[in-house]
Amino acid sequence: YALNPVVIVELVGNLHSEAFVVPFLLFTLLAVHRSAWASAGLALGLAMAVKLWPLVLLGVFPAFLGWRRALGAASVAIAVFMVSWLPWYTTDLVAHVLESLRLYAAHFEFFGGLYEALKVLLPETWVKGGPVMPLLMVLAFSALFLKRAWRSPEEGFLWVVAIYLGFSSTVHPWYIVPLLALVLFTPYRWPYWYAALAVPTYLTYTVLPWEQPYSWVGAAHVLLLLVLALELMVHTRAGALFRARMKTPRLLPLVPAGAPVLDIGTGNGALARLLQEEGRDMTTV
Repeated sequence: YALNPVVIVELVGNLHSEAFVVPFLLFTLLAVHRSAWASAGLALGLAMAVKLWPLVLLGVFPAFLGWRRALGAASVAIAVFMVSWLPWYTTDLVAHVLESLRLYAAHFEFFGGLYEALKVLLPETWVKGGPVMPLLMVLAFSALFLKRAWRSPEEGFLWVVAIYLGFSSTVHPWYIVPLLALVLFTPYRWPYWYAALAVPTYLTYTVLPWEQPYSWVGAAHVLLLLVLALELMVHTRAGALFRARMKTPRLLPLVPAGAPVLDIGTGNGALARLLQEEGRDMTTV
């Protein structure tokens, strides 16, 4: 992580505030592993004080802390966030923040692959400042939180941040830095591709007036989706079944029907199950 060129350039060279968000996220994960809900809330609240988006990570807490502790952690996080902004509070602060968020959602565009694709496929007013992207993001988060499709808090954080970025209209290279830290604790490696593919977007600033290299934005996201699909096939049950179906026809001629087979280190058992369906007497260890 520390030697990743994107981390060096964006955090050390350009001093982006993700340099502070990442440690707070890691402290949050450590606290979750220890079931220290108050510490988890404190750390996530500090991350929210730096960047607002870590708020969406609260949805991961119930799976690992239970609802009661998760609500306690959320309360602490929101309290820490609010207290951190008290020194700058004015009567106009909330209005200015909401207006800034509205302008950001309506006018900022940078390396948002799905956003750019939907602008082509749908009426632009539905997408640019319209309801389509927020609605899709809410649906994606809801599906993820309801299914709880993760094996660890780190993986949960990884997929939540991935959905947030995937449905955003603006994804600067430094926005991807938290993924580069979280992915270290998962079996996935696609965020490295995401970060590398985001770097050429700096070509935007080589011409006047500034214009995104849209051909690169499209090509980069197609390549990223291919890498992501390949990794999901490797690391999910669907991938295990796919690999088992590829191997089974090669093994059947080597094992006579009814022959006893001892499968040591059977993993998820997909291959053994398919061989058993073909009439082999399987024993798994």
